Amino acid sequence: MLKKTSLLFGFLALPLFLFASEIAIFHTSDTHGFYFPRKVSGGKVIGGFALVKGYIDEYKGPYLLLDSGDYTSGTLEAKESKGQTSIKIMNEMGYNATTIGNHEGDFKEPQMLKNLKDFKFDVLAANVHDKETRTYPESVKPYNVYEVGGKKFAVIGIAKDPLPDSKRIKTSKGRKELKKALYELDSIPHDVTILLIHNSIADDKHAKDSATMQLVKDYEDKIDLVLGGHAHKILQRKVDGVTYVESGSETKGLSEVILNFDDETGKLTDIKAKYVELDSTKIKPNTKIQEFVEEQRIPGVDEVIGKALTDIRLRSNNPSELDSSLGDLFADIIKAQAPQADFALHNTGGVRVDILEGDITKRLVTNAFPFPNKVMLVRVNGAFIRKLIAKSIHEKRSLFQYSNNVKIEYRWKHNRPEVISIKVDGKEIDKDKMYLVAVNDYIANGGSEGYMFKKITDKKVISDKYLSDYFTDYITANPQGIKAPATGRIKKVK
Repeated sequence: MLKKTSLLFGFLALPLFLFASEIAIFHTSDTHGFYFPRKVSGGKVIGGFALVKGYIDEYKGPYLLLDSGDYTSGTLEAKESKGQTSIKIMNEMGYNATTIGNHEGDFKEPQMLKNLKDFKFDVLAANVHDKETRTYPESVKPYNVYEVGGKKFAVIGIAKDPLPDSKRIKTSKGRKELKKALYELDSIPHDVTILLIHNSIADDKHAKDSATMQLVKDYEDKIDLVLGGHAHKILQRKVDGVTYVESGSETKGLSEVILNFDDETGKLTDIKAKYVELDSTKIKPNTKIQEFVEEQRIPGVDEVIGKALTDIRLRSNNPSELDSSLGDLFADIIKAQAPQADFALHNTGGVRVDILEGDITKRLVTNAFPFPNKVMLVRVNGAFIRKLIAKSIHEKRSLFQYSNNVKIEYRWKHNRPEVISIKVDGKEIDKDKMYLVAVNDYIANGGSEGYMFKKITDKKVISDKYLSDYFTDYITANPQGIKAPATGRIKKVK
């Protein structure tokens, strides 16, 4: 059910702190269902919501806890519960507000609307409306004002545009809605204005560094702090008087933003931000959250299903190569499942965690390939492929990984890539020839970095299996263990 939301919202008061000259904002983003601590390279154990809350517990002053979205999808518990487990944990954590990320729509729109209603705190998204009535979805507000430590914080939410598979809900870039919210807030007393957005100022998927800055342009005198996400970046940057903060992903850490106010005038004088890695050797977990999170663990998913004989990583250690061993391996697996395809590609951002040497569990497979995507065959010409590859190569990252019958050579010239050669099965791509490409349906249907595929109509799904199923099948078919393939499929030359 949809309803029109009043534009004057109640204040949230935290009466324990009447006045404070320093107030903290703790920020997370793109948590993607990573509820538990986990081992990373070098044997360190990091992350999880118990450590998020444990770190916040160490701060003895007043604070807000905010999130920039993409909490729904990413791990087995998140996937099996269609995001409900994320919401239960975030409710228990005591967040003040979140916004809506693109992955909130992974389980279709009716589930997304149900999830939004189940939050016990605010969902802020000024740019989300019903297509017919132009009202806000139930439980969604454009903004709210929170009173903390004697100061009033206006927080405006901007959801990711577009939301996938949206039939009933319309999103926009947010420029018009931001202007409207700022105008209305002019008549509501507040000391600080925060933009809480599921977008980044460093989104290399679209080869631009200013998507959020363009939204904020001309309003820099009205906005103090922008808390972003989506690109999984860690950054603290001040531009034209506005402080921009992004907090990485997967609860590996959080941002701590300290706002200082003048004791006499009460005016905001300074904003300092830092990223904090959630290292289990340095931070004591909150036991209540730890117990609550453990109750959500699905039995059996941590059982061993195979082993890795080597580390299989998301990144190459060779600075002249933009392909990764895990990306390469998965592209090879897709190609093997679609032998009729000329080659396979997979988006780099669709592979989420390293497979380290040792035991492989079902949880690890889901964490590495978390999204409910299937494989499609797409028919495109060589000119399309050349353009796609040229746009996907950045100085330190390729947006796509390719099967082992693809070899790409490029040079970096005048701050942009110059593609020298693209070969498939040893032959240079022919711009006029039609090629059959195996790729996941998120990219094939134009999602994110796959935007060029949006207008392609010749495509079909080849199986009901999800990406993680293909990887699981590969592991079980190789009981002796799996290992990293050689990299060098996307190579920088002089």
